[in-house]
Amino acid sequence: MMLSISERAAVAVEGVDENLILGVKRDWEKSLGQVLEDLDFKKEIYIEYNPLIWHFSKYPIGIRAYSSIGNIITIIEFSTPNRRIPFDIFSSFESKRAVIAHEIAHILDDQRSYSMNYKKMAYEAQNYISREQRAELLAFFYEPLGIIKSNHSLIKVASYISSTDIGGHYMLGYGVLEALGRLGMNRTIKIPLFFEKMGEDHGVDISGLLRSHITYPYSFAGLLSLSIKNSIGILKISDLILCREKLISYLKGELNFQELDNELKKMGYHTKMDEEKLIEIMEQILIPEILDASSSNHMKKAKKYITKLRFPKLKNDMQNAIRLC
Repeated sequence: MMLSISERAAVAVEGVDENLILGVKRDWEKSLGQVLEDLDFKKEIYIEYNPLIWHFSKYPIGIRAYSSIGNIITIIEFSTPNRRIPFDIFSSFESKRAVIAHEIAHILDDQRSYSMNYKKMAYEAQNYISREQRAELLAFFYEPLGIIKSNHSLIKVASYISSTDIGGHYMLGYGVLEALGRLGMNRTIKIPLFFEKMGEDHGVDISGLLRSHITYPYSFAGLLSLSIKNSIGILKISDLILCREKLISYLKGELNFQELDNELKKMGYHTKMDEEKLIEIMEQILIPEILDASSSNHMKKAKKYITKLRFPKLKNDMQNAIRLC
């Protein structure tokens, strides 16, 4: 396997080792092959190195599609290592498989949920996180450990960008909290207090870390939903960003806890749902191709991985999410 002309040009501009990028691309292609086989997904998908998606939008992964005669060709792009982030963000095979499964889940979910109505799809994607939650949940059914690891990796990147050292157990805890929000699963932990304790234990201002996280603040996200109208909690992207800013104001002493709580409630903040209702929604979101590829062995690996969590409520919440799947 060789890099394409455009990939080699990107390598030269970034000033990174071509063999390093070649090795990372091989890992992505190996992961892609496994996912396509497991999901029995027949569409053409290729892997390409494109660091521009990081520099323009801070996207570690991108996806684009081309129409050809009677077919759609999909390109999944990876953007690291690059001159800003000198390491592979999703370094494990589990996280790579999860990321690829997430992108394929989008394709399957978009076909079902929108009948490929791109205008409706774009509106929801630009304004709400519900589409993202559905894809993450579907990928979680297939590769739960990879979903946990990929969210953990995003916290590591935020720590690197912001030069904020929060220690391994908090980094994992933050990653699990984000994963639960991105999945639309229940969170019983008091989220503002988790972040307050994180800053206190390390004696650092974590506002830079919070703002350097390259996705939306899913920790505060609402629950899994089939319809925006009938949703529980905060799904609107602008409101989630406002949640983060209110949290930072609280951490800086500009709001007390009650004031923060009132502000969050005004936005509809809610992170718990009756389990039976959650299962009912999950059953309507599930897609046979994903469900058929689900593995009890993958679930066991995810359960084992989170035993190292030092936050009992977070551990219990993630164990429950795995159990429901």
